[in-house]
Order: sequence, then C-alpha cells, then structure tokens
Amino acid sequence: MRGYRTIFSFKEYELADEQHYRTGILVAIGITLHNVPEGLAIVAGYAYLPKLGYLVALAITLHNIPEGIATAASLCAAGMSSRKVFMITLLSGLVEPLGAVVGSFMLMSPSPFVLALMLSIAGGVMTYVTADELIPIAHAHGHDHEVAIGLIVGFALILTLTSAFGL
Repeated sequence: MRGYRTIFSFKEYELADEQHYRTGILVAIGITLHNVPEGLAIVAGYAYLPKLGYLVALAITLHNIPEGIATAASLCAAGMSSRKVFMITLLSGLVEPLGAVVGSFMLMSPSPFVLALMLSIAGGVMTYVTADELIPIAHAHGHDHEVAIGLIVGFALILTLTSAFGL
C-alpha cells in the first residue's frame, strides 16, 4: 500500500486499492456532471406538464440509487472511510437540485424553444453517457446480458410509470 493524495482534502491516506479509488472518484465526478442535466430535465418536464415533471423526478430518483451504490462500492473497496464515502456521494447527488434551480431561472419566461432546448440537452447528455461510457464498460467486464436485461426492465418500468401517471 502507498499513500494517494485525494482531490477532496489533499491529505495523505493509505488506501487498500488505488484502482478502486480512481474508479470511485471518476464515477463520482461523472455522476456529478450528469446530475445537472437531470435537474434540468425535472424542471423542464414539470414546466411542460406537472404530471410529467413528477414522473421524471420519480424515474430519476429510482435511477440515482444504483448510481450512489456504484460510487460508494468502489470507494469502500479502496479502503476509504465510511464518513468520507458518504460525503462524496452526498455532494455528487446535491448537484441535481442545483441543476433544477438553474433550470428554474432559465424558465422564468418559458418559451417552447427554451423548453425544447433544455429537454434535448438533458436527454442528449444522458444518452451519450449511457451509450458511450456505461454500456461499453459493462460489456468489457462481461456483463452483456445484464445490460440488455437492465435496459429492458428500465424501458418497461418507465412505460408502466407513464401509464400510471396517465401520460
């Protein structure tokens, strides 16, 4: 084991596994960046139709659970303290309400163009991250079938929720 300088506190920590640490930090940064457009998507959905906003918020809430687990699992495997893992996952999640606040200001004078722009940016960023990063990584680790099953279950769940919300 050797010390590894963290980007959050700049103190030396002895970590059990540097690779898990790097992966955990990269996942946390990626999730933080993609939480901003998720906040925009919730606000834009609500501005278009309140039922849609609630549906988007529920879907994103459900999908944030495995995101937090993915971040925490790598950092815990690296030997990071539970308190520090909690703080990193909490901070990466708190960016989403910040995205919602930014989106609210953008919609102060809502126009169809701004609304369509916000929804397309949020959808495009999330689609890109999933298609270009998450799916290839899962396939590289031999999880081909799990990816396919996850996508099917996700689509079925969102169709069910859409129907339940009457959209």
